Amino acid sequence: MTGGSGLVIAVAVAALLAFPPAPPIRGGDPTSASSVGSPTMAVFGAPAPHAGAVPVNLSDSGAPFDLPADFWGSTVPVDSSVVANESEFINASPARMLVWPGGGFGDRYDPIARTLYGDGGVGAAAASNATEFIELCREVGCQAIFQVPGEINSSTFAARCVTYIEQTLGFHPLYWEIGNEPALWDHFGLPWASWNATQEQAPTPQQYAQLVFRYAEAMRAVDPSIRILGLPGSGARGSAEAPWVSAVGAVDGAFISGLAIHAYPAGIGPAHPSLSGFLSSVSDSSSLTSRLPLDRATLAAACRSCPALPWFVTELGSAVLSGTYDPYVEGVPDAVYLGSEVVQALASNITNLDTFGVRFTNPGSWENTTSVVHPSYTLFSGLLSRLGGRVQLLGVSGGVGGVYAVETVRSGTAPATDLFVVNANTSAAIQVATTALGNLASGPLETWNWNVSTAEPVASFWPQGLSRGVTVPPVSLLLVEASTPASVPLRVTESGLPNGARWYLSVDHRTETTATNELTFLLSPGRYGVEMGPPELLPDGGRRVGFAPTNISIATSPATLSVGFGEQFLLLLATSPAGTGDVLPHSGWYNASGPVSLVAMPRPGYTFVGWSDNGTGGYSGSAAHSSVSLKGRTTEVATFAPLADPPNSVGGPALLHSLPAGSTLPIAAGLIGAACLINFHRRRLTPPPGAAARAKP
Repeated sequence: MTGGSGLVIAVAVAALLAFPPAPPIRGGDPTSASSVGSPTMAVFGAPAPHAGAVPVNLSDSGAPFDLPADFWGSTVPVDSSVVANESEFINASPARMLVWPGGGFGDRYDPIARTLYGDGGVGAAAASNATEFIELCREVGCQAIFQVPGEINSSTFAARCVTYIEQTLGFHPLYWEIGNEPALWDHFGLPWASWNATQEQAPTPQQYAQLVFRYAEAMRAVDPSIRILGLPGSGARGSAEAPWVSAVGAVDGAFISGLAIHAYPAGIGPAHPSLSGFLSSVSDSSSLTSRLPLDRATLAAACRSCPALPWFVTELGSAVLSGTYDPYVEGVPDAVYLGSEVVQALASNITNLDTFGVRFTNPGSWENTTSVVHPSYTLFSGLLSRLGGRVQLLGVSGGVGGVYAVETVRSGTAPATDLFVVNANTSAAIQVATTALGNLASGPLETWNWNVSTAEPVASFWPQGLSRGVTVPPVSLLLVEASTPASVPLRVTESGLPNGARWYLSVDHRTETTATNELTFLLSPGRYGVEMGPPELLPDGGRRVGFAPTNISIATSPATLSVGFGEQFLLLLATSPAGTGDVLPHSGWYNASGPVSLVAMPRPGYTFVGWSDNGTGGYSGSAAHSSVSLKGRTTEVATFAPLADPPNSVGGPALLHSLPAGSTLPIAAGLIGAACLINFHRRRLTPPPGAAARAKP
């Protein structure tokens, strides 16, 4: 951060013996405690059994395995702008594979001309472009799946897209997809300018397979090393996609690098939707559990000589946009639904899982185009981001259906074991037995509970573990985490933000985010680096900056940390005429909460005339030493004028020449005084240590 009188930074790191317990609900079970609107953290002893909960046992199902490095992902639709802090938004999730330009836009977008076409054959600039996406991708360290337009059936244009992205822009996607959901095309083989809303011209599965062959040949002429996904979702639900898998496998299976399906099992919903109907659809014939075995068998039959090709889910959701299930998609039930699908995907041995999408009008996206965050993002950033890369699938046995569970181990500087449980049942709570918790039973550990009564997951710390098991209410999610060595929670609270504003904090290179005033890290004893999220540009022309210490020490007891936020405005300083004087401070961003000192210093032969300002909260006047309290972007100009008799002017070289020979003491005193004055101003303009470490002009 540049200069300015710093905000008062409230940093309190304290070891706590106990946090006030959250009020018990649902029969006195503290694991069901909740506080609507803000996560709470409490220290609990052993939980009491939940009255009426159905006992459920969990057991290992198969050997553990490692997730592919790029398993988690999401779509970045080209029709949504790339906004400030979007890299931090993605970094707080586990997604490192990004799909672009996303969904149906893959068939309608010309990345070279930066034009998005509609059914009427008219093109217009999209909200973002390839250059912006590539910059975002590099900021988050992502891999990418790029789509080339397939519906226009132009392999020549596909090759030009590869040339533009890889050679002109210097970016190499990990995979390429050819179009999107060909079963839903209406303009097959027609140039964009000829499209109209009445056309219903779709390819057969065999025609699409031949298209993939031609495209792959043309694209590999540009780059022989590219990897192509032969099927970008078919657009046909359930068993109806089998002909597409069969055709692509038979024609293209020997040279493609994988196939992708899209999963929205709930579809558009019935005329009279219900919560139970919505959640039960996660296990119907359109679910990953049902479709992937059939798709694999179909591919094997169509291409017996092909290697075992990996499968991708490049669009994951619950229900289709603008269906009757939208009210459930906009709430916690959607997170429960997606959590169930995630466990299904882990059990299905897929290579990559991408939600749709990061920022879009779809209620199932992570946030809408006005930056309202949906529960799907909270699921990925608050719970799934904690899962490790070593996966142990779990079998579920008990008297209730709709329960999904998986256990993971995270390696690295803070090893942890996590149990993720989803209860998609709408009527029965479940009690996970102590025997199912394994080493998670003894503690210390932390739980995150999330159900329809809480805005975000509620964190609780259990020093003695969960020796009596744990309860998961209907339509809810549970994450249990234990670290090695034993970890304690760091509760971070913020001040200075308006209600509902989202903020980011990284501790030990792990980014957490919340729209409440509190978030929690689980840390082993040690010293960790702390980093605030980048400044956020505000509609009034200012920016919001976070202030925190640069590091924190964690002992063996729970700790707290307070961070502050404040607004800054850009202050520009200049002299007139140029070269006639000097001004302090330098141009840059300064805090709106305190005065900024102004100093005007004429050069030899000139005198200071006055300040003039253009902005809000500036200063206009003749005082060489003044201050401003910024209320907006401000420009201050110091005006100087030539002295009438420069040789007799006071100060600088004129003063030195006017002193008698040998007057060393006055000269030294004058130089020391000038140095003290400059140093005084520098100290006033220097921010306190640790303030806004990441803020940049």
